[in-house]
Amino acid sequence: MLKIIFGSSAVRADQTGKQRALARAVEAGYVDLALVLIQEGADPTARFAGEYADQEQNETYLSLAAASGVWAMLDDALSRPHDIHAVDGNGRTALVNLVYNAPQKEDIFPLVDRLLAAGADHSELDRILLDTCQANSGAHRPRRQYQYARLQRQYASLSILFSRGSTGHA
Repeated sequence: MLKIIFGSSAVRADQTGKQRALARAVEAGYVDLALVLIQEGADPTARFAGEYADQEQNETYLSLAAASGVWAMLDDALSRPHDIHAVDGNGRTALVNLVYNAPQKEDIFPLVDRLLAAGADHSELDRILLDTCQANSGAHRPRRQYQYARLQRQYASLSILFSRGSTGHA
């Protein structure tokens, strides 16, 4: 099916469309589709817009892969040239995007460990902890409140953040 789609000269020439499709595939954790899009000319080193056309998230391939919560997607991103400390339009690194956006059904802490082992800054854990506490106090109203609810409901998660290097100071 993809061979037929990419057989079209209009599709092959649409670099913007391939980039948009790559971003969606990576966010969703569709590794095989992402690899095909890259093979067909989509650029994983480019910055990507947000989920909606009016968002200028300026996200990296690594950040989108981390947010997917899919091991194979994260491994692919880490195997490519990347800046582990790159930030998006909201000032978030791949580590922060992983915690805020990974699917709620996933245990994200092995993925957190993977990013820390790849050089992610432990101080990002402090930012996550601070944001969680601010959300709980009402000082910060995130657009996706459920992102914080997972950490708020699970006190064990907070102790895990501390055990992985968070000092509680952002």
